[in-house]
This record gives sequence, structure tokens and C-alpha cells, in this order.
Amino acid sequence: MQAPKVISITTGIFLLAAFLLYGGGQSMISGLINQSLTPDSLWDHRTTFAIGALFMLMNSFIVVGIGILLFPVLEHYCKRTALLYLSTRMVEAVFLAISTLCLLLIVFAGKTARENPEAASIFQTLADYSLNGNFISYQIGMLTLGIGSLFFCYALFKFRLVPRWLSIWGIAGYAVLAFGCAAELFGLEIGVLLSAPGGLFEVIFAIWLIVKGFRLPSPLSKG
Repeated sequence: MQAPKVISITTGIFLLAAFLLYGGGQSMISGLINQSLTPDSLWDHRTTFAIGALFMLMNSFIVVGIGILLFPVLEHYCKRTALLYLSTRMVEAVFLAISTLCLLLIVFAGKTARENPEAASIFQTLADYSLNGNFISYQIGMLTLGIGSLFFCYALFKFRLVPRWLSIWGIAGYAVLAFGCAAELFGLEIGVLLSAPGGLFEVIFAIWLIVKGFRLPSPLSKG
């Protein structure tokens, strides 16, 4: 039995889109912040900042869409896993959206500082709080994704929806991702390095879905 090809292809496209949208938007904003975090600089580059933030917010909708698309596939085998994975994607989307809104607060703080010289003295403090909120929200979102996706990849492994090597890669990659995010929240700066296996898995998994699709055996075995 084969899953509807449209679900596999659309899910693969959504996975790649999420990867590109958030990564691209984050790179645009990070570049501006690292270059010069001043009210004038932020205002001069407000269009670029807004576009980057828009990309990151679009990612949240895509992330929820991934959970919705995969729900009927997973539900055939284990409804609890399907609900868990959908919930995981929704929580991830919310926290990534919050992390983006924290970055937008910097722009509003910069605008206020430009218009009101008395507020300029606290701009850096507000910016620091916003960046900290962005960091914490992002790590919580990724930690949630890592934990929830362990059950998702286990379902892929158990029911052979994709090759075993790919599902095992996913389990290992998301476990490392979750550990890295937890470590970041406790002050250990290793999250970026440990996110690589999980991120690469999502790219390869997306390409697999677009090219091959899910391998749904028949009869269906429910768990």
C-alpha cells in the first residue's frame, strides 16, 4: 500500500521550505544585529529586518502544516504518536513565532530611541532582553521538536515507513538536537554543533519523501 503521493511530496516541500525560510530569515536578521546594534542602523535596514522576520513567521505556519500533513499517515499506525507529533509541531511553531516577535521588539525599541532621546539610554538594555527572549524561545521550540520527533522517528522505524537507516538517523539526530538545546539553556554553547545531524536528517528526509514517498506496508499494523 502506498501513501497518497501528494502528501509525501507536499510534506517534503514543506520541510525544505521551513528549513530555508527560518534559516534565511534568521541569517538576514543576525547579520544586521552582528553588524551594528544601534537605533539608527536598525532603522536604516528596517526593510531587510522586516523581510527576515516575515520569513521566520511564515516558517511557523509551515511547521504546523507539516504536523497536519503527517497526521493521517501516522494515525493509521498509532494515533497517540500522530497527536503527539502534531502537538509538538504546534508548540514549536508558537515558540519560534515568539522568538521572532522578540527580535521585532528591538526594532520598535530602536524607533522609540530615535524619536525620544531620553529612551536612547535604555535601548541597549531592552535589546539585550529581547535577544535573550529570542534565544530562550528558540531553544525551547527546538527542544520540544527534538523530543516529540523521537516518537515520530520511532514510528517510522517500527512500521518501516522509510528505510531503517533513515529512521535511525532521525532518532539519533533529534536526540542529539534535544540534548544540545537543553545544554544551551543551561549555558553550554554546543547547540549549534549538535543541531547539524537533525537538520541534515530533515533535508534528506524531505528529499526522500519527494522522490520516493512513504512505504506503507499492507495490511496496516496499528500500535
